[in-house]
Amino acid sequence: MPSRRPFSFYATGPDLAPVLARVEAGADIHYVDLTDRLSPDLSVHRSVTEIPDFLTSPTGVLNRQFYILPSGVIPQPKVAPHMDGRPRYSLTPQQVPEAIVLDEHGLCPGKGLLPSRIYLVGDNADLMRIYRAILKAVRSDFEPVRGWWLGPQAFEMLTAGERLTAFLAAPRANDLTPDR
Repeated sequence: MPSRRPFSFYATGPDLAPVLARVEAGADIHYVDLTDRLSPDLSVHRSVTEIPDFLTSPTGVLNRQFYILPSGVIPQPKVAPHMDGRPRYSLTPQQVPEAIVLDEHGLCPGKGLLPSRIYLVGDNADLMRIYRAILKAVRSDFEPVRGWWLGPQAFEMLTAGERLTAFLAAPRANDLTPDR
């Protein structure tokens, strides 16, 4: 299961949603995630505009993992017993061998902006074309800063002195700043 190098970036929902909406206009895709680990029911969104609280991370950890797939492709969550006896469900790139994966972090209100990442799993030519279109659109709309790509709101947050950090528990000296 080949995987392309992850592309990490700082963005808010309003930064990334227009990029993905433009890509959606030329591709028949949808977004799938497993919201509740106690249920095998998947959330399927036909458009990024249908995703509630997109790129918002209330806890500051990985919020959701979206699989961008051709419309109609619905993966099956894996089930495993938990020590409490109830089943737990998971959906991982190992179970979805061909997908574009979006690991959503984003804005942790009042605490900072965390980087999200996107990567391609598998060799599906259509998904590779869509993945390249996403990266091209991000590079067109976002600003490069010290090896990171920042969406317009993320760039405004950076220049306003707000926190852009890989981890909320990290020392502020490790945060991305305009001058280092």
